[in-house]
Amino acid sequence: MATIEDACLMAVAQELSGRWDLAESTLRQILTHVPEHPLTSFLYATQLLARGDYLAAWPHFLRRVGMEFYLKKATTQLPRPYWDGRPRPDATVLIHTDQGLGDLIMCARYMPLVADRVGRAIFVVHEGTRRLFSTIDRRLEILELGDPMPAFDYHLHAFSLPAVFRTIPATIPPATCLRAEEPLVGLWRRRLGAGFKVGLCWQGNPAHQRDAARSIPLRLLEPVLRVPGVRFFALQPPPGDRQLADLPSDIEVEDLSSALADPDVMVPAAAIIECLDLVISIDSGLAHLAGALGAPVWIALPFVADWRWMRTGDVSPWYP
Repeated sequence: MATIEDACLMAVAQELSGRWDLAESTLRQILTHVPEHPLTSFLYATQLLARGDYLAAWPHFLRRVGMEFYLKKATTQLPRPYWDGRPRPDATVLIHTDQGLGDLIMCARYMPLVADRVGRAIFVVHEGTRRLFSTIDRRLEILELGDPMPAFDYHLHAFSLPAVFRTIPATIPPATCLRAEEPLVGLWRRRLGAGFKVGLCWQGNPAHQRDAARSIPLRLLEPVLRVPGVRFFALQPPPGDRQLADLPSDIEVEDLSSALADPDVMVPAAAIIECLDLVISIDSGLAHLAGALGAPVWIALPFVADWRWMRTGDVSPWYP
């Protein structure tokens, strides 16, 4: 007998083949029999979000914390209620990362709004990113995963912030919430020199569930790399940087991977991006970083892209 999970897998297969209406219909049918099922609700929410129906999507999106993936997280088990977005001027609210770095960068724009509504706002970020996120708002206390947790009254997964603020495309907060460190920008501007400069990122985290759909072999960018009058720079952490050795000898890409070996990897990356004219990237944390800095970015997306990039058009509402 087919299970709910089997039906969800069928809906995912329908989505990945571009049959979005059929996938949404399948998920709707499941929810008529099992209302509020966490996995089905989450998948249905992403369908609604991808076509821009944000307000209808958010209640379903919030139910994702009942999925097994979330229930195993220590942050999901914190013994305090979830913050619902309402003003709590006497409360301490802890906002913690729950997915990848790109997701956290995308949602960091909400943190000044959190600080506006609560007495004390604490932001828990990925290890090695405290310096980067400390540029958002002086009112925030920035902790890294693994740091001792202070006392707090409410908490929330960062990726739930768009939902609790009842975001619609027209009310998405400005993306440019991060800043590069000026001394580093000056250093890299001198080091990179003149010319039209383009940064490249072609490989994401190999452990990502859909990495095969988003990462691309560097050799496929050869036609781009042969465009005259352009200087190309690899903004590619390991292991993707090894692909530079596979390029023809007459193609020059300046490798900056050693600069990204810093424990605070996104700090030098932010400074370098500020010195570039364009970033070309797959759907990765680097693309989100460039967007949050207000840099021009071209993102190479899979045939079926993540919901935040929408299904039509050349620009996402999440970044300028």
